[in-house]
Amino acid sequence: MSSSPILDNEAANSEDHQTETIEEGLDPVSFTYLKANMYREHQNVLEKVKFRQQQGDDWRYLDLGCGPGNFLKEILLPRLRPCKCVVAVDSSRQMLSYAQQHHDAHEVFFELLDIEHGNPNEIVAKYGQFDRVYAFLIFHFVKDLNQAYRNVYQLLRQGGECLAVNFMRTGISDVWHQIYEKEAWKEYVPNPVEVLSKRFCFNEEVPHKALVTDEMNAVAAAGLDIVDCHTYTSQWIFPTADAWLGK
Repeated sequence: MSSSPILDNEAANSEDHQTETIEEGLDPVSFTYLKANMYREHQNVLEKVKFRQQQGDDWRYLDLGCGPGNFLKEILLPRLRPCKCVVAVDSSRQMLSYAQQHHDAHEVFFELLDIEHGNPNEIVAKYGQFDRVYAFLIFHFVKDLNQAYRNVYQLLRQGGECLAVNFMRTGISDVWHQIYEKEAWKEYVPNPVEVLSKRFCFNEEVPHKALVTDEMNAVAAAGLDIVDCHTYTSQWIFPTADAWLGK
């Protein structure tokens, strides 16, 4: 289940340590196991989205939450060329290191940035504001949605746009939550409620209207205008369990 807002910039403790440890312990290679479904999902969104402005060859782009960098290099970057630059940011040093080693390109610059807790002005000071921000499957990790969108506002130039796509519920996260709820597993499995956003749904119906309202309110509070926001359901099909595990 995904929510995809398109935005337009026309205006103006121990839990934290655990989350950081989880992020730094992520295996970049494992994120590429799902690329067939992920590529299809993201490409469908890119085909449907109608941005207000036609991109130019002097544009600056930001890939927010670039992960291992394979989607940027193989799918997104060819759509953005020619361009001035693409800045790929992530909150995980491991992800950035892997992306730079395996999916580098001459237009791409890799930087460390946590969109919720980081300082976007450091990126802006180095590269300038961006014509467009892409945020694929990152906002479902964000606790403070208002702060994240305020930071997006700082990153966008006047009239710049942002496309964000995020999960609201998945089958595997339902299973993850069920396993964690069993006392025998609590010592070994991270609490998904602490890892994922407050809006994420576990083993319950997705409140579509409420989620869209929350998203729109956060966008408006950040000084951004919302062009479109909706939820939709998609299926990721794996023929076997091994296929899901990337074997």
